[in-house]
Amino acid sequence: MEITHFIKQHTNRFICMEIRRLTALLFILLFAGCSAMDVKGNTESTSLPQPRYTITGSGGKTTGPLKITRIELNFSNGRGEITVPMNSRLRPYAIIRFDGNGLFRAVWEVDGRKLEDVAINITFGDTLTLRTRPDTILPTFEPGPHRLTLNVTEPAAGFDIPVITYFVTGDALENRQ
Repeated sequence: MEITHFIKQHTNRFICMEIRRLTALLFILLFAGCSAMDVKGNTESTSLPQPRYTITGSGGKTTGPLKITRIELNFSNGRGEITVPMNSRLRPYAIIRFDGNGLFRAVWEVDGRKLEDVAINITFGDTLTLRTRPDTILPTFEPGPHRLTLNVTEPAAGFDIPVITYFVTGDALENRQ
């Protein structure tokens, strides 16, 4: 009787360990492919949609008027420049450091043309990560270089806001293999 009890106990432990290993492997495989290029060659993440903006941090001064201290603009590659084929989807983001609280207003602009308005009431934190809306499409139908910026209208930034560039090649996305 004891030998069968011993075998059952160790078999159950072995099965539980294998289930844990397989579960961990499935999560790794699932999330490893989430940030890769999709089948169509788009450079954007294929994982669950990201929120339009997030406010993080407990540092900074939360009293007083809102003051922007730093702005960094990037594309999905983490850089301020990217080359894409025609008709690609791009979703830039801004990392904005601030002190205080108040209304933040800005406009995403491409080549001097208004792309999207932004208005967020900031009441806590010290870092705002802002993305364009998922339905906002950067013009990638025209080959050549394009300049993108976030024109902050409120509060006024006391420094020059960076401009990032993307270059659209003449290759159409649907013609790539």
